[in-house]
Amino acid sequence: MYQFVLIARFKECLPLLRKAIENNESATILNITGRKGSIELCPGTERLHGNYAYMCSKTAVNLLTRILSIEHPEILSVAVCPGWNRTDMGGPEWLSIDLVLILISPPSSATFQGMSDPSQSAPILLDTVDGMTITDHSGKYLDRKGRTIPY
Repeated sequence: MYQFVLIARFKECLPLLRKAIENNESATILNITGRKGSIELCPGTERLHGNYAYMCSKTAVNLLTRILSIEHPEILSVAVCPGWNRTDMGGPEWLSIDLVLILISPPSSATFQGMSDPSQSAPILLDTVDGMTITDHSGKYLDRKGRTIPY
């Protein structure tokens, strides 16, 4: 039987999150997602590339975030898209593909901002999450500036 690593890691961390709450500290689950996980924005406004597994995995992360916010209302649980980062899955080799697709069919609601280094994106995400509250933000799907992305 298969077990998703994402779930397994969360279950391992849950006692630590609960301990933080018992010590009157905040507990936050920050799931890294992507715009391609949005069912409402796909297809049409996103560049698909036929990368179905990636899109489905991000959609699953978004759903998990919502579920965790309901099952654990004492923990801030958010899914945040960091934007386009230079990674093994989003590096320069994808640049020419994205540019061709942008020229053919520009995204209607997204702007091309180029690639960020993950070491630059991480502090931005942490700053964004730092000001969030459970009441206003838990279960949300957001961009790196804290703006809502439709599920």
